[in-house]
Amino acid sequence: MIHPRRTLFATVALGMVLLLTACPNVQPPPGNPPPAVPTGLAVQAGNGQVILNWNANGESDLAKYNVYQGTVSGSLGKVGEVTTGSESFTTGGLANGTTYFFAIDAEDSEGNRSSRTAEVSATPSATAPVTCTFDDPASTFDSCTFGP
Repeated sequence: MIHPRRTLFATVALGMVLLLTACPNVQPPPGNPPPAVPTGLAVQAGNGQVILNWNANGESDLAKYNVYQGTVSGSLGKVGEVTTGSESFTTGGLANGTTYFFAIDAEDSEGNRSSRTAEVSATPSATAPVTCTFDDPASTFDSCTFGP
């Protein structure tokens, strides 16, 4: 006696074999592609800290950015996550005079990650930057601000 389920399974299996044999270049439809690599990564070193800023990605399903840091180029570990809409990250507790390397990637809501950005580096320093404003061309300076 012929079993209807077995006959149906054999027919479907044979059809798939014939289809794949006749069309060897047929690929399954791609899933959601990963986000683009973030652009514009810039760093600003301060006293024991580094501030990272970058351009926002445009993907509608973007969930977060992952931040990587290390003291050896090419050997970075994940140190944080930033939700979309806040394209900035501050990492503190860093040793002044030590060079740190940073990179980020973008991750969508399905867990697809972009490639990492190129690494950038910064060296925190206890020396605060000085900013002077020259409002009056006749004077040497009008005001200076000390600090980050």
